[in-house]
Amino acid sequence: MVSFRRTYYDWHRVLEMIRHSQQTEEEIPYRLDEFLGARLERGH
Repeated sequence: MVSFRRTYYDWHRVLEMIRHSQQTEEEIPYRLDEFLGARLERGH
């Protein structure tokens, strides 16, 4: 059986991290596409 639960998280902070990862040259363990940030911002 699968169940879904909503969990609060600071999505503004996640969006900020996504955008920062696109602008930096430093080696970081994540580099998410801005497409994901745009979806997060729109709520989809």
